[in-house]
Amino acid sequence: MRDFTQGLVFRPLITFAVPIVVANLLQTFYNLVDTFWIGTPAGAANLLNALGGSLLLRLVTPYGTAAVAAHSVGVRLESLAVMPAVALGQAASNWAGQNLGAGKRDRAFRGAHAMVGTTFGLLAVLGSLAYMAAPRLVGVFAPGETEVIAFGTVYLHILSFSWALLGT
Repeated sequence: MRDFTQGLVFRPLITFAVPIVVANLLQTFYNLVDTFWIGTPAGAANLLNALGGSLLLRLVTPYGTAAVAAHSVGVRLESLAVMPAVALGQAASNWAGQNLGAGKRDRAFRGAHAMVGTTFGLLAVLGSLAYMAAPRLVGVFAPGETEVIAFGTVYLHILSFSWALLGT
């Protein structure tokens, strides 16, 4: 057995450091592969979402600044409405995973179906409220802008019907 406490420090340091550095490099490579493997579908979905939003904005732009402002308000209101659905979906995912892991397949499916129904109902209610209160909701974001409120009201009247389907 060699005594590493005597003599030059460089050689024992390299002797201990090289395996640690190699292990860290291998772990980093593994994490990068894992990130790309898992993250690529999510990244592609987000990219398509952004492209779709850009295309929709491109279609709205010719109608003027009031239409663009109304679209912006409508997108923000839709994002607020969808947040509870996203939270419920994450909870349902955890619920299903816990129950599938425990071997309770029927319970996982019942819970998932109940959450879809709950989310559908919640978003249907929020969509109905948005439909009825559209001018007031848009007015919160664009006070006194009658043209923006008019465009935004039409936008919410059309879009709010689809909110319930976002949770299914």
